[in-house]
Amino acid sequence: MNNHPLISSLHGGKRWSTDRAQLVAETVLHDPGLFEVLFNGLTIDEPLARMRAAYAVSKVASERPDLLQPYKEQFLDRLLDPDNSHLARACMLQALRTLTLDKEGIELLVDTLKDFLFSESSIVKTFSLQLLADFAAEDEGLRNDVLPLLWAARERGTPAMRARARKLLKRYHL
Repeated sequence: MNNHPLISSLHGGKRWSTDRAQLVAETVLHDPGLFEVLFNGLTIDEPLARMRAAYAVSKVASERPDLLQPYKEQFLDRLLDPDNSHLARACMLQALRTLTLDKEGIELLVDTLKDFLFSESSIVKTFSLQLLADFAAEDEGLRNDVLPLLWAARERGTPAMRARARKLLKRYHL
């Protein structure tokens, strides 16, 4: 499936360009039957194409979370793939926000997100912090674990983490 024209269009071009991924996302939104092809693009060996596939999945899921939901378990497995670039993982973290997760799924994911706080990538750290705070907003027990992480990020995080932590702490009037 990785040789499908939809996936082939994600290869090449300038490193930071997301135009191709945006076009792929629009194509899938017009023809949702192509979502499986796009989802399988998350296993592409070429890092740039994989990042673009992750970006497109995120864009599709933001408008049609129902398309990603049936792939939830596979998606979580692919999120953990060590071959993901930081940008691919960041895009996947954004898509993760669209999934409906049960309490057990959230509990399992919390440990992963805490591990991502030690990533080399500021954007992965920041998105992980955001997701932890989002989950904690719904779970008072989790909030007790996450608030110290927010305080630590506000004091010692990257500039992006500090800014996000300040914003998130305002939710709790802290």
